[in-house]
Amino acid sequence: MFNMVASVDGATAVEGSATPLNDPDDKVLFRALRSLPDLILVGAETVRAEDYGPVRLDDGQIARRRQEGLGDLPRLVVATRSADLDPSARVFSDAANPPLVVTGIDSDRSRVEALSEVAEVALLEDLSPSGILERLDDAEAGWSSLVTSMM
Repeated sequence: MFNMVASVDGATAVEGSATPLNDPDDKVLFRALRSLPDLILVGAETVRAEDYGPVRLDDGQIARRRQEGLGDLPRLVVATRSADLDPSARVFSDAANPPLVVTGIDSDRSRVEALSEVAEVALLEDLSPSGILERLDDAEAGWSSLVTSMM
């Protein structure tokens, strides 16, 4: 699935944020869609611009996921070419459910090390959307196999 908001003229942000484009119906749809996938892939610029936080679902959504044999929460995956994310950002505030950060193999090692304190980090050669999805699909055995194989 792919979900985004846009204005009538095709703008996807106002002053760097999509929030002004959302109405209450958009927010209901956004929360409902977040309860369905195994993974939520988001770009680093969105994380920064929207002050992205951890995935949160209501009790009914969690119960439905459990009935379907899914984990309580989808895994948040943050894609960044540079690993230029602030480790104190809100997206890293749920230590019980840290995001997976996928970044380039040539990313600054000090940034990667700092992010490794608050997230799992995987270094990828191909950071195109298809390259990321292919690697995530290959990691069916678990996140640690993706992270360890790439570090």
